[in-house]
Amino acid sequence: MKKLITTHNAGFFSCCSIRLLDIIKYFNQNKEIPEEVDSSVQWSNYKNENRDITFDFFEHYDNIDKKILFTEKISENDYQFDNYNVIDFEKINPFIEKYFSISKDVNDIKNNLINQYNIDLQNSIGIFYRSGDKITEMNILSKLDMIKKVKSIKDKYPNHKLIVQSDEQEFYDLIKTIYPDIIEFKEIIRLPKGKIIQPPYFIPQNERVYQSQLLVAIMHILGNCNYSIFNSGNMGIWLCYFRGNNNNTSQYVTKCVHDNEIKKTDYWQDNE
Repeated sequence: MKKLITTHNAGFFSCCSIRLLDIIKYFNQNKEIPEEVDSSVQWSNYKNENRDITFDFFEHYDNIDKKILFTEKISENDYQFDNYNVIDFEKINPFIEKYFSISKDVNDIKNNLINQYNIDLQNSIGIFYRSGDKITEMNILSKLDMIKKVKSIKDKYPNHKLIVQSDEQEFYDLIKTIYPDIIEFKEIIRLPKGKIIQPPYFIPQNERVYQSQLLVAIMHILGNCNYSIFNSGNMGIWLCYFRGNNNNTSQYVTKCVHDNEIKKTDYWQDNE
């Protein structure tokens, strides 16, 4: 059995990013995908109980009929703070489809949210604004600057509905003063107002799996809107991975505070 064990534990989508990177590294080294990927110790902070929760979120790879044949090495870069124009989605998409297709439970949650909120994805703008504990990793776009970008895109798509996901209640409060009819998902637990707490520690332990499934479903919805607006980071990049590309997106490209590389940062990349 050609087995890969992935062990990274941090934020939910950080775990996803390193799992993906480990699979790609295995593929590059062995010129084939592993027969088994053991991620049972990942997402430990998101467990209700001590068990493997990988397939609570993602369909088992054995059930995905997707052949991935080696022709050349795939980039092993961690792109979360890069301009996503550098990502070769055509090469990465087969790995997303094989190992990160959403599970039936997550897909059911997604469809229920779409029906409940009467969402028309082709006539929607998905907005993701992350702040909170992410301030320890990157420069945070101000709420007002995010709303300025939202306005510039909404002006181009006046009939599109705004779908908003944020870890900050203050962002909802502010954007609703301008667009009171936004779609916001009441089901997901938010960061307490005025607090900076690393997820998921403000979520009751018995709700952590379901709340994480909700988050994956919501990010899938945002990624499949006609247009998506987001700041950089693991969640922003997974919005694009679920989308399959970064077409019709606005990404706020920013610098990782631990990165000493000199490059142009803190700008909007619009791909229309």
